[in-house]
Amino acid sequence: MLALPSYHSVIHFDPSGDSARYRAVRASDGAPVVLKVLAAGAARVVDRARLKHEYKHIARIDSERVVKVHGVEEDDGDLVLVREDAAGEELGSFLAAHGRLGGISSPGWSAPSASSATTS
Repeated sequence: MLALPSYHSVIHFDPSGDSARYRAVRASDGAPVVLKVLAAGAARVVDRARLKHEYKHIARIDSERVVKVHGVEEDDGDLVLVREDAAGEELGSFLAAHGRLGGISSPGWSAPSASSATTS
């Protein structure tokens, strides 16, 4: 079990190949967060660099449609990406339950129609 002193109510919810994800509450302000953790023993240098790169680029995006990242922390050699918890369903779980996303439309997103395609 992950033990970070700055977070409580830590619940593991999504194991993946190179990291683990936990839902938690930040002790300083009670904000719900998701912690993406690369364990010190399992993470390669390239994995740690990728996580820092992920933070750097997501932090630059200012959009209500993108989950905010709060920072990257180190604890006992573990590297932890801290992001807001959007409290939504994980995409993998959604796809397992509902199949493909075909037929779902979102405001501002549209696929080009056959009649709008041009040929040269």
